[in-house]
Amino acid sequence: ISVLVVGVVPPSNDDFDHATVVTSLPYTNSIDAEGATSAPDDPTSCGSTADSVWYQLTPKLNETIVTNTNGSGYPTDVSAYTGSEGSLDQVACGEGSDAIFVAKAGVTYHIMVANAISEIPAENLTVNIGGFVAPPNDAIAHATVITALPYSTSEDTTGATTVPSDPSCFLGIPNATV
Repeated sequence: ISVLVVGVVPPSNDDFDHATVVTSLPYTNSIDAEGATSAPDDPTSCGSTADSVWYQLTPKLNETIVTNTNGSGYPTDVSAYTGSEGSLDQVACGEGSDAIFVAKAGVTYHIMVANAISEIPAENLTVNIGGFVAPPNDAIAHATVITALPYSTSEDTTGATTVPSDPSCFLGIPNATV
């Protein structure tokens, strides 16, 4: 009697060295993540050491990067890192799917999507990555000069950022500002 054991093949971006390279934004990718593994040198993603897949992004502009796994069939943690394999510095951690960080042009970011609850098997995974450029008046040094009153404007503040010197509003929680 012969028995054929068929294993589940890991996704192609299962390992840091084979990360899916994201060349333009917005980006959406759907894969079957069943069979994903974790490597001994994988970092802990938001407290998770579960099976993961990798993406790599080197933005051409300074921009706010928003990464999520909306539409996936299992809970995930999303982390972003700079550095090299085995020596990564975390720049964002999104427990439950979202990771948001301000990226610098020309810097390579490694995005790890990990299974948040190892008891729930990985299956269909959807990764969405968007980039938003900060408005010209994002920093106090580039504030819009109001020359006459009354004054009214409308602008897209999606890519607005915050820095430690920005004032805190709403019970001390810093918010993105223009």
